[in-house]
Amino acid sequence: MECLACRRTMPPVIREPNFCFGCGRPLRQYCPACGTTSRIRLPLYNGGAGARRPTSSCYSCNNLFKACSTCFRLHTLDAVRCLTSGCTGTLQEPIRPFPSPLGPLNGTRNVDWPGRFQLPRDENPRQIERIQLMAFRYGLLIAAGRTDIRTYEWSGTRWEQHSIQVYPGNRALTARGLIVQQGRIFLLAQEGTMVYSLAGNLLLAYEDSRVYLQQAVGPDWWARLDADGNITLQRGEAWEGEEVELPRLAGKPICMTTDATGSRVYVGTDAGQLLKIDPYSDQRPYQTQTIYDTQGAYRWNNLAVVNGFVALLGRATNNLYDPNRAQALQPALAIINTEGQMLQGPRDLPAGTLSDFAWAGNRLYIGREQEQDAARARGSFIDIYNTQTLTQNPETRTLDAATRTLAGIMAFTNQDGDIRLLLQRKGNPAQKYVMFDPNSGTRADISSPTDESQLACLADSRLVIARHRNMSTFLDTLPIVP
Repeated sequence: MECLACRRTMPPVIREPNFCFGCGRPLRQYCPACGTTSRIRLPLYNGGAGARRPTSSCYSCNNLFKACSTCFRLHTLDAVRCLTSGCTGTLQEPIRPFPSPLGPLNGTRNVDWPGRFQLPRDENPRQIERIQLMAFRYGLLIAAGRTDIRTYEWSGTRWEQHSIQVYPGNRALTARGLIVQQGRIFLLAQEGTMVYSLAGNLLLAYEDSRVYLQQAVGPDWWARLDADGNITLQRGEAWEGEEVELPRLAGKPICMTTDATGSRVYVGTDAGQLLKIDPYSDQRPYQTQTIYDTQGAYRWNNLAVVNGFVALLGRATNNLYDPNRAQALQPALAIINTEGQMLQGPRDLPAGTLSDFAWAGNRLYIGREQEQDAARARGSFIDIYNTQTLTQNPETRTLDAATRTLAGIMAFTNQDGDIRLLLQRKGNPAQKYVMFDPNSGTRADISSPTDESQLACLADSRLVIARHRNMSTFLDTLPIVP
């Protein structure tokens, strides 16, 4: 064993050293979950030179861990900061996360692809009970079904069930949102909201008349947005803190996200405002800061936050917003910084622009469906906007006009900086996923057509496609070439 602090190799005569003979740093520690009860000391990392990874789980209690980037100490998943006195390291996960059905929690829908873009098809799909939403974190595939939350672990050849949690009251729920953060599963359902621990227990369950549409989660806070535009924010690592409902705002909040660190909540309204909320403020109720306001000229439907900048996608209202005419309004896009300065836009977008986007580097990728009329044939496109020169016309890529892009576009960036877009395309009536190269305009089908919608999830070195058929879901697992 080699010490990662001083790089000294331990004498082979000592089979399992607990401390480095050179610098005295720990090499092993008691399991942070089952502690000294089991008397098990775990190595801080596994693998040989050049291939070391922090220990990810305990072989006695099966709990999963995070590891400190500086002192390598293992922590339980709900830990926010390193517990070693004076250590300033950050806690890192051993496996690349995909913590929501659309990937990152800051709204970008852009994730790192751990290999080359080659996609062999899995010919032996795993059949499970039908699921509604899917995410991946801590080495587990998390699936929200109608009656339970299930987790699956990769055995090397297929996904094996790891745990199952039945919803309270054995009820069937309609899932609307799923986030996995700090070792917990945050589930929004039409019938209520709940928080589960990946250790296997229900932490919180709420039932009320409100229907929550969106959520944002930070290291130790949870914000929820309901259909009436009310925002509820809750603090506390034990999730026993009081729910605080924010004061009603001039504009109705309709979209919400957080930044990459989970330090702020960002909210877009139907009156064209961008709001910022500090979930760590001691003021009650929480104060909202309006950092950008179009005075009712726009309605923001979607937003993402990257490196101090916010992308806002919505529609121009002409100050005469009518919910029944929402799709007829002119699409619009704006880029500002998180202090409300350095505005790019708002600029009008072509008719038929979809209401979501993927943000990779300094490019925004937005789908557009052009309907046939007397002057134009039907068309399907991807428009590529440069976030630094938003006023310039976008680059446009043409797709097959016989099918159309559905909401849920995602971008994948590999180790060489190449980008592919994962698009769900709908024909008449079959649906399938395609991988699209925005540089060359080429595409490759990566899922079999089905009559129902599909789900996609990046699970470390595998891409998982969930195809629904009747009451079952089939998991196609495509290995990623390193």
